[in-house]
Amino acid sequence: MVARTQEGYSQLLRDNYALLRDSVESFYEGSYAKALEIAVRLRTLVHQSDARPGQAPSRPLLDFIDPGYLKLSIYHKLPENPGVIFAVNQRIQIGAGSVPKFVRAEFTNPPYSLVTLEQWWTKEYLALGTVRSSKKQITLDIANKDGGAHVDANVPTRHAAASEPPVVFGGTDGRFYRLNFARGIVAEAGSELLDYLERHFRQTLKGLIPAVTVEEIKNTAANAGFQRLRLADPIRVLFSRGESFLNVHKDGKWAFYKELGDGKKPDHYGMDLESLQTFLTTAA
Repeated sequence: MVARTQEGYSQLLRDNYALLRDSVESFYEGSYAKALEIAVRLRTLVHQSDARPGQAPSRPLLDFIDPGYLKLSIYHKLPENPGVIFAVNQRIQIGAGSVPKFVRAEFTNPPYSLVTLEQWWTKEYLALGTVRSSKKQITLDIANKDGGAHVDANVPTRHAAASEPPVVFGGTDGRFYRLNFARGIVAEAGSELLDYLERHFRQTLKGLIPAVTVEEIKNTAANAGFQRLRLADPIRVLFSRGESFLNVHKDGKWAFYKELGDGKKPDHYGMDLESLQTFLTTAA
């Protein structure tokens, strides 16, 4: 046996991040079968199996890179009151000329809060009558029962309820549709974990994290009190707040000026959204 190097674990993280990112994007483009692949990535990255007689529990990939991974923060929709009968916590869109579909969440919305990864993974999340499921249970059911990694002839009641829930949505075509909540929650968890990886393992994933989009910068700037200026410029967008200016190139690079003048260098610049959010909310 040959021991794996730390760089070997880092490469596995990069591989799993890329696979998870592609699968999440495909899911929200309408390929719902990608939930099976997302579940496998979540299990590989996060899940530690229980110990069995004569066997040590398997460790998740993140544990090899940072043993404190369970205590790092992740965005999570806090569960409803424990006595609630029905809580799905999914964004579902019913638009003109379309069937009901899952919509990728934005973590700036009020329902989201930062919690530890351990809480995000293990606490009850989906409520369907008396049936309660955590993201861990939902993920492992898809990975181990539905063909993500294995197929099982019998499935838990919680998984049957989440996969074929007792609720339908009416489409604009006059038909009714039953969405697979289990797959929707796994995709949502995949999206949340991508953000977690991008915030806490940025150096390891350097070169793989997509550049911030102009739309993301626009929303961040608006939340910080900036107004978009109208420019006939195909490669940049300009925002202002008082005497300050935020200059954004279409490739995602941004530059902040306390005062804009000819030949003046920016007071702060970058490409990632996290530092922009932090800077704009603290800048005078």
